[in-house]
Amino acid sequence: MVTAGGSALSTEIITLEGINTNDIKTVSGPQFDITVVEQITGEDLSQDDHKIVFRLKLEDRDPDDLDEGVYEFMLTFKVARAVHFLWLATIDYRRGMIVESTEPKQSRKSAETESSVKVDAAISAAALAAERQRAEDEARKIASEQAKIKEAEQAKAKAAAAAALAATAAATKRQQAEDEARRASEAEAAKRIKAMEAELEARRLALEEMDAKQRKKEEELLRVAERAKEIDFTTLGVAARAAVSEPVEKGATELSVGDTSAFEESGSAWVQDRDGGMSISWTGKTASALIGVSGLKRAFAAAATVTARDDLQRIKGVGPFIAEKLNMLGITTFRQVANMTPELEDQVNTAIEFFPGRVRRDKWAAQAAKMADE
Repeated sequence: MVTAGGSALSTEIITLEGINTNDIKTVSGPQFDITVVEQITGEDLSQDDHKIVFRLKLEDRDPDDLDEGVYEFMLTFKVARAVHFLWLATIDYRRGMIVESTEPKQSRKSAETESSVKVDAAISAAALAAERQRAEDEARKIASEQAKIKEAEQAKAKAAAAAALAATAAATKRQQAEDEARRASEAEAAKRIKAMEAELEARRLALEEMDAKQRKKEEELLRVAERAKEIDFTTLGVAARAAVSEPVEKGATELSVGDTSAFEESGSAWVQDRDGGMSISWTGKTASALIGVSGLKRAFAAAATVTARDDLQRIKGVGPFIAEKLNMLGITTFRQVANMTPELEDQVNTAIEFFPGRVRRDKWAAQAAKMADE
């Protein structure tokens, strides 16, 4: 316990390291000063500006500021803006414990008596009337504020109900759109699988005309393609595909496909007919044709297929034969690869007969996502 106007040292001896001791300052408050008092130790700290051993010192600067009694104060002291101390201090301001000032002061009793006289003199009929008026004004003000609060709460509740209703309607509409998109995606995937089966049958019939080396490679590609039905194309998505609607000549710069809505504004594709296929690219489109076409090295008849196809070999870990296998599965674009979930990565890894875990390890999906957004 500290007497009024006195001082005290902390019981604890404190050691701080890793701070600039020059940053330690005296804290001066309206009632107290807190300073740091260095302690003598067996260690020479004169050459170390980043270590200090000290106790805290509390001084009561204004013992006459509080009424008589014993007070407890929770004081805060911050060292170098990094270390904070809390100090619970008890100060005794009881009569006889306060050092009297040399300056004359008016006694508390005299002040209280004077205050009492003034209060008694102030109590009059006019003062009472004014007090009643003030109370009535205050009551009206409170009633008005409560009415405004109630009105605001009602408006807020009404707005919240309307927002909740709108959110529910939006969620329902969004779910319906997602369901519709999923059904369309499933239908497109089923249609694509059916078309692939027809293509595979034609390629199987052509096996007899191949030499042993070609046949071995083709059989492996056909084996991979047969696993396409195990792939979740509803999640993966299907590449844009359309049939050529008008015969196209070698070197043509426009390719009519009937409906270009599924194709990007620009990109690359694979054109295929019964005689084989080739890669092309385009730089624009109309509602029914791809324009700015390059790469048509021969003519194609109507009914040739055009399938969006990116250069998957740009993905680290995808070589020429792996790219062929992915294409045989129906995976031809960066966007499809980017849509792979961990489960789909494992499905594709198995389908293309690749080293276990390689697709996920090489982060094909992440690579493809960046390329799809370029």
